Amino acid sequence: MNYSTVESPAFTEQDQYNDNNTNDESALAGTVRKALVKYFEDLDGHTANDLYRMVIDEVEKPLLDIVMQQMGGNQTHAAQVLGITRSTLRKKLKRHQLD
Repeated sequence: MNYSTVESPAFTEQDQYNDNNTNDESALAGTVRKALVKYFEDLDGHTANDLYRMVIDEVEKPLLDIVMQQMGGNQTHAAQVLGITRSTLRKKLKRHQLD
């Protein structure tokens, strides 16, 4: 994946908040909450499986992608920003096919 082009997010201050958020919940947490409520509604009585892994994967991939873009593809800097080792970052990038 080419990380040389950094896309600037087009968010406004208003985008920071979601009507479904509680006062002490971040916009990201509110978005996750809304998605999980919808997920359970869509299950229509079926049992959820491996939900933790599914949610982590859904959040981790765009997190890694955006951080790598912001760091211009520099894995050392990206790992520092993420608070993980470069080795762990490389494994996660490979797992999400972002390498």
